[in-house]
Amino acid sequence: MSSPHKFRIGDIVCLIADSSRFGSVRKILPEVGGKYRYELSHSPQEIRHYFEDQIDLIQVGQIRKFGEAQYYFTE
Repeated sequence: MSSPHKFRIGDIVCLIADSSRFGSVRKILPEVGGKYRYELSHSPQEIRHYFEDQIDLIQVGQIRKFGEAQYYFTE
């Protein structure tokens, strides 16, 4: 049986509005108004909640540059 959620715990995602802001999915939260929500960890001190339509999956093998840092995402 497949999950109705687009993302899974541990997925690395970025914000659609600002793709330089990324983090891992920590929890799948209860729906609000019929919309799925997720708890993301941007850092150990920064935990935020987002609706499913606010975030996008970062694909394995994708390279992202944020400021001077460059990240390569692997499994």
